[in-house]
Amino acid sequence: MSFVLRPPHRVVTVGGELFVYEAPGLRAALCKAIEEDAGDLILSTLEVEFFDSTCLGALVGAVMQLREAPGGRTVRVVDAGRVVKILKVTGLTEVLDLYATVDDALLAAANSLARTA
Repeated sequence: MSFVLRPPHRVVTVGGELFVYEAPGLRAALCKAIEEDAGDLILSTLEVEFFDSTCLGALVGAVMQLREAPGGRTVRVVDAGRVVKILKVTGLTEVLDLYATVDDALLAAANSLARTA
């Protein structure tokens, strides 16, 4: 996992196979990103090969944490298909915004921020 700060939004990039053992690290990374920045959280899963249900739980936790935070922040997921399939099956595409590229997600986040300012 890596972080890229593009104020005011933080991009969290994850890759590889994310199983139960990676879930605590993912949860901690998402929480840290939410606490450190005032913008939307952008999660890039472009390099993910497998994403299990415990990691999905970490993502749901981030969504809930942002919903409780002031300012109407959201999670924007960047994915090429693997994780999107899981999100569609679970119905999470109803509460998450999906993008093909990090730049698309950053642009949408910036536009959202400009509208609320």
